[in-house]
Amino acid sequence: MSTVTGPGVYRGMPEDRYHADPTAEGSLSNSGAKLILESPARFRWAMDNPTTKRAFDFGRAAHAEVLGTGALVVTVPPELCAKNGAWSTTDAKEFIAKSQEAGLTVLKPEDVTVIADMAEALREHPIVRLLLKDGEAEASYFWRDPETSVMMRARMDWMTKLPGGRPCIVDYKTTGRSANPARFGWEARDYGYHMQDVCYREAADTLVEPGHAFLFIVQEKTAPYLVSVCEMDDDLRDVGAQRHRVARRLYLDCRTSDEWPGYAPIVHTISARADYALEPIGATA
Repeated sequence: MSTVTGPGVYRGMPEDRYHADPTAEGSLSNSGAKLILESPARFRWAMDNPTTKRAFDFGRAAHAEVLGTGALVVTVPPELCAKNGAWSTTDAKEFIAKSQEAGLTVLKPEDVTVIADMAEALREHPIVRLLLKDGEAEASYFWRDPETSVMMRARMDWMTKLPGGRPCIVDYKTTGRSANPARFGWEARDYGYHMQDVCYREAADTLVEPGHAFLFIVQEKTAPYLVSVCEMDDDLRDVGAQRHRVARRLYLDCRTSDEWPGYAPIVHTISARADYALEPIGATA
């Protein structure tokens, strides 16, 4: 049964319900926009074959610890594990399956310890401590793109206000690379975070009030769990906005025609200087 009947801010929506797209007509998230730019065929496959990636469990658990909301974290009891501690026994596998079916996040004990240490490092950062002092976690936003009328959706990690009163979206990223701001700029482009900035601010500006700021809290997953707080410049946001425009038109074209092309059936010339093109390969005219 569909939950979302129209544009608005939906609070208390379970994370899995949001990711399953609770709209009757279908909606486009920022993750979907990135995927359809890579390939409409890949996007369609992902929609028809939803999966939950275990690789995201650590990040989800870190978010739950830091933001105080989300799936509970459990670990396999030692008595169910093999003698060497491995989760290879039948009992351990059954415990994992039942826990995941119940919506719990299953992590290794050492990962639970790391997440607790990461949360402590965040609490010691003066800007992060201020940003996370008061706010709202994990609200889901649904709105219409004014150009295409496509229903869009976004789920905010945290909404707060800056000391001067400006409303601010805060997104928490864990990284296995580096939280160095100079490095994160490249990672942000590679992972489409500039598209997320534009998409989420559009959602909040449309449904709440105009003028939202957007800040990333970036934290390394290895000791000493270094933290940086980053904000994108206008140039990077402009690129993100352009890519969203293409993604939304492409989504509308594919949905209207019910054609979801892959890569064009030609011989593609590549170069060491090649960068991500604005127009995706296989895009419809």
